[in-house]
Amino acid sequence: MLAGIFTADHYRASWFALPTALTACTMLALGLTVLLRERDSRVALSFFIMTVTAALWLAGYSLMYCAQTTRVAAAWSVFGHVGITLIPASVYHFTVNTLQLYSRYRRRVWLVWSICSVFLATIFFSSAFLKGIHLYPWGYYPLYGWMGVLFICFFFGLMALSLREYWNAYRAAFPGAGKLRSRGLLSAFCIAYLGSFDYLAALGVPLYPFGYLPVLGFILLVGRTIRCYRLVNITPELAAEEIIQAMDDALLVMDNEGIVRVANRSACRIFLRAENELEGASVAVLAQVFDADAGALARRILDGTLRNHELTAHDRNTDISLSSFIMRDAENRHIATVCMIRDMTEAKIAQRRIERHNDEQAALHQLNLAATSTLELGGVLNVLLERLAVLVPRTATTVLLVDKTNQSLRKVACRGLNERDWQSEPDCGGNRIHPVLRTKDVISLPELRGSGADDLDAAYFVRHGFVCYLGLPLIAQNQVIGILSFFSPEVRAYGEEEINFLRNLAGQAAVAIHNSVLYEQTRRQAAVLEKANRVKEDFLSVMSHELRTPLNVVSGYTKLVQEGMMGDVNAEQRKALDKVSRHAGELLFMVNSIMSATQIEAEALTLDCHEFLLTALLDELKSLYDYPRGKDVRLEWDYPDDLPSFHSDSDKLKHILQNLINNALKFTDAGRVTVTAREISEQRSVELTVADTGIGIPPDDLPRIFERFRQIDSTRTRIHGGVGLGLHIVKTFTEMLGGKIEVASRLGHGSVFTITFPCTQNDRLESDAPRR
Repeated sequence: MLAGIFTADHYRASWFALPTALTACTMLALGLTVLLRERDSRVALSFFIMTVTAALWLAGYSLMYCAQTTRVAAAWSVFGHVGITLIPASVYHFTVNTLQLYSRYRRRVWLVWSICSVFLATIFFSSAFLKGIHLYPWGYYPLYGWMGVLFICFFFGLMALSLREYWNAYRAAFPGAGKLRSRGLLSAFCIAYLGSFDYLAALGVPLYPFGYLPVLGFILLVGRTIRCYRLVNITPELAAEEIIQAMDDALLVMDNEGIVRVANRSACRIFLRAENELEGASVAVLAQVFDADAGALARRILDGTLRNHELTAHDRNTDISLSSFIMRDAENRHIATVCMIRDMTEAKIAQRRIERHNDEQAALHQLNLAATSTLELGGVLNVLLERLAVLVPRTATTVLLVDKTNQSLRKVACRGLNERDWQSEPDCGGNRIHPVLRTKDVISLPELRGSGADDLDAAYFVRHGFVCYLGLPLIAQNQVIGILSFFSPEVRAYGEEEINFLRNLAGQAAVAIHNSVLYEQTRRQAAVLEKANRVKEDFLSVMSHELRTPLNVVSGYTKLVQEGMMGDVNAEQRKALDKVSRHAGELLFMVNSIMSATQIEAEALTLDCHEFLLTALLDELKSLYDYPRGKDVRLEWDYPDDLPSFHSDSDKLKHILQNLINNALKFTDAGRVTVTAREISEQRSVELTVADTGIGIPPDDLPRIFERFRQIDSTRTRIHGGVGLGLHIVKTFTEMLGGKIEVASRLGHGSVFTITFPCTQNDRLESDAPRR
C-alpha cells in the first residue's frame, strides 16, 4: 500500500485537483498567520487547529482526484477523512473559545471531541463509514455507509449549534467591535457550510464537489474579520479577568460576611484548594493556615487594616505577606473586602542568601584588611574567629598550627570554648595523624562518637556535648600549615556552597597566618643579627682603639731612634727602622680604616669641610710615598701647579687617594702607578685618576669590589694582605663628598680608578653634617 502511494505511475495530472490544493494551502497559511499574529492566545490556537483539519480534507481529496488506482485513491480518501471527522469538533471548540464560553461548555467540548474520535476510529477499523470508492468524471470519490450518514447528521447538528451560538452572541453584543466580529464570523461560517454540498457525491449523487468555493469565501470573510476586529475582543472585563488570573499574588474577594466570592489561580496554589473549593469558603477557616488565632486575623482582614503583614504557614515552610483593603460603592458603603497574599518564600530565601553573601564578603574583606594592616598572629586570629562566630553560629572554632620541628599540632586559638581548659587538655592522639593532615582536604563527620573520629582526639569535645565536626586544612605555599576546625553541639549538615566559602576563607586565613609566622621568625632573626652586629661593631671599635695606642708609641719611638735622639744609627739600623716605621704606618692606616668602616656602619660619620689647595694636598701625599718599595714599581705624579682651590673634607679626600694608591701599589708587582689630577673647566669639576699596570680585576668581580670586606682573592693562601675595606671606604667617602667613582680594568693589564668632584661643593655639603 505505502509503496503504491509513493509511486509516480499511480498518479495523473488533474485540473480538478488544482483548486482544492490551492484552497488547502491558503487555508493553512491563514491559520499560521493568525497563530503568529495572536500568539499565546487559546482562540488563535483553536483557529489554527480548525484550519489544519480543513487543509487535511482538501489536500487528501486533491491527491485522491489524481490517483489512477482504487487502492491509492482509497488511501488518500482515508487521509482526507482524518480532517473531515475532526472538522465539527474543531469548529465548535473555536466557537466557544471565540465567544468566551469555554468555561461554561468545557465538558460539552470534550464530549464533541470524543464523538469525533469515535468516527475517526471507524475509518481505520471498519467499513461502516467508508464502504468503497467510485470513479466519477472528475476522479475517484468515497462512498459512505451507514456510519457516514450518521456522521453527516452529527455534522449538520453541531454546525447548527455553532451558528446558533454566533447568532446569540451577535444579538446580545453591544454595538462595537465585538458585535461586528460576531457578525463577520457568523457570515463566514454560513458560507463555509455550503461546502456540505460535497456530501452528495459521497451518497452516490454524481454532482461535482465544489465545496472548495464556499471555503474560499470563508477564508476571505474570516480573514477580513480577523484583520479588522481580531479574534479576541479586549474589553475591561476580559482584561480584568486575565490580569487577576495572571497575578503572581493570591487574590481573594470576600463579601461582608467574610465568604470568598472570587479567587485566582495563585490563591488556589497557596491554599492547596481548587477554585470551586475556595469560592464559598470562610476567611476564618482559611486564616487557620497562617495563624493560630485565626479569628483575630480574619477580623483584621475584613477590617481592611493589614498592610504587608508577614506570616508563616504552620504546615508548610511558606512565608507570606498579607494586605487587605475595603471596596466601597458610589455611596461609600462597604460592599466587599479584597485580600492580597504574596508568597515571600523565595524572596526571603534570596534575602537570606544575599545577607549571607554580604557577611561572607565582609569576612573576607576584614581578614584581608587584618592581613595587610597587621602582621601580629594574635590580631589575625582574632579577626578570623570573630567573623566565623557570625558566619557559622552555634559552633566552637579552633585553630591548630603545625610545628615544623616535630610535625605535631600546636593549639593556638579557639572561640566558643574555655581556652584555658582546652589548652590544658592533654593530647591523647599519640602518633596518629590527624585526618585533615592526612587527606589535605575537608573532613566532615556528622558523629564524633563514630569510628571515623578516632584520629581526631575528640574526647574533650565529646565530654562538652559536641556531636558534629568539620575540619578544613590551612594551606599556604602548597603546604598544610594548620587546621581550622568547627565543632557543633547538634547534628549539622554543611552545604556545598558553605563548605566552598569556608575553604576560600581558610585559604586566605592560611596566607595571613603564614605571613604572621614568617614575620615572627624574621623579627626574632633580626634581633639575633642585630645583637651579633652590635657585638661585632663593639669589638671592632674597642680593638681599633686599643691597637692605635701601642702603634702610635711604636711609631713615635721609631722616629726618635731614626732622628738619633737615642744615639747614632748606622745604615743597617736605619734601613731596619725605616721598614718598622713603614709597616707601623700601614698597620695604623689599616686600624683607621676599620674605625672608619665602623663609623660608616653606625652612620656616625661627619664632614669637616674647609677651603684648601688641591695641589698642596697632592704634594703632601707625594712626600708620604717617597720611600723604597722593595719591588720594581714606579709611582708617577701628574698634576699641574694651578689646580683650583677646593672646599671639602681634606682628610677624607686624602684617605680616598691613599686607599687607591695603596691598592695600586699592592697589586702591581712591576711597572708603574700613575696619579693624575686635572680640572675639567666645562663641567666645573676636578678629575682624580689612579692607574696601575698590575694584575687587573676579573670582569665578573667588578660589580662587587666596593662591598665591605670584599677581596678578589679571599683564600688563606692569598699573597696580598688587607681586610677588604679600602674600596668600600673609597666609595662611601666619595659619595659623601658629592663625587662619583668609576673603574675600568683588564685582567693582566691593570686597573684605572677615576673620581670626579665638583670644584665648589657649598651647595652640596654642609660643614660638620652627619651622614644619615
